[in-house]
Amino acid sequence: MITSLNSCSRFVARAAVVVLLLSVVACGKKNDTKPEEKSEAKPATPSVVRLTRAAARSAGIVVEQTGTSMLTATSRFTGAVEPNQQQLQQVTPLVAGRVEKVYARLGDAVRAGSVLATISSPEVAEMHGKLLEAQAHLNLTEANLRRTQRLTDLGAAAGKDLSAATAEAETARYDVNHLRDALHILGALPENGQHNISTVRLVSPISGVVTERTVNPGSGVEVGKPLFTIANLSTVWVIANVPEVQVATMRTGAAAEVRGAALANDVLHGTVGYIDPVLSDATRTARVRVDVRNLEGRLRVGMFVDVRIADANGATQALTVADDAVQRVNEKDVVFVQTADSTFAPREVTLGASLDGRRIVLAGLNVGDRVVAKGSFTLKSQMLKSEFAEGD
Repeated sequence: MITSLNSCSRFVARAAVVVLLLSVVACGKKNDTKPEEKSEAKPATPSVVRLTRAAARSAGIVVEQTGTSMLTATSRFTGAVEPNQQQLQQVTPLVAGRVEKVYARLGDAVRAGSVLATISSPEVAEMHGKLLEAQAHLNLTEANLRRTQRLTDLGAAAGKDLSAATAEAETARYDVNHLRDALHILGALPENGQHNISTVRLVSPISGVVTERTVNPGSGVEVGKPLFTIANLSTVWVIANVPEVQVATMRTGAAAEVRGAALANDVLHGTVGYIDPVLSDATRTARVRVDVRNLEGRLRVGMFVDVRIADANGATQALTVADDAVQRVNEKDVVFVQTADSTFAPREVTLGASLDGRRIVLAGLNVGDRVVAKGSFTLKSQMLKSEFAEGD
């Protein structure tokens, strides 16, 4: 009996220890358990942008199919407009005197032969006096020649007398013509009923614009001193300063484009006419002359313009997209490819140089992809708007 009680007591004690251990283990597991943390899901970038047909039309969406193009590499420089030095002439008097009248103002358009000013010259007056004497002497010698000719016909004069009279008349005629030619060169022959024998007319040698005038009425002038400068601006020179490292890519006859603020969106075309073989010591650049037709007078002397000159390496063939097709998103170059009607997917691309208003695509597109050439900024805005909305 006592043995049975002792066995029962040991069983109860062991059961109590087991229960206690199980309680401790259960309590430890409960305390170590942490509430599950929920991770915040970041909004994903939309894979496509969808627009209604009306919205696409309103945004001016234009889609083009990609393909390879022959492009000419160009280099861009800053240039300045200068007059065509080969169409620039100065007007100088060939005699000294005093300016009587000035007919041309600075900036006036004049025609070839237009009178710019008149000069009163004592030297010209003296030449006119000599011309009158020479003309009178010519009249006498011609009268003597006619008389000698009649006498010779009658047999009353020898042949040597006729020869002498003929030679004398020819000499007198030469003197008259010589003086008349000299006065004509000086612009001093009276015209239109004007008989002021001391007046010299300065005329424009070419049609153009008066770009310089250095005299006023009453001014004294010297021989060979320029009084006017006339510039024919139907063609002008655009001088581009090309860095030393790029001179090797230039060649005469290369096509060039000229753009400027005064031209708005228009482009004037020209050709490289001259490459200066001497570099500037200060800037290490060479002057490259571009000849440009300026029939409408839109380019003015002194104007700064943007010049793009085709490189000597010629054209290259590459897959390209329009400059407007490329957008910058998250520090990456992106274009939008049309995947369905009014549905567009952004696609990252690797770009090369910009040539003739287009960008070379090195990777990211295939020939035949339909890319948004215009209106891509609207798609970018719509895509970013969707990202912000999902983030909120």
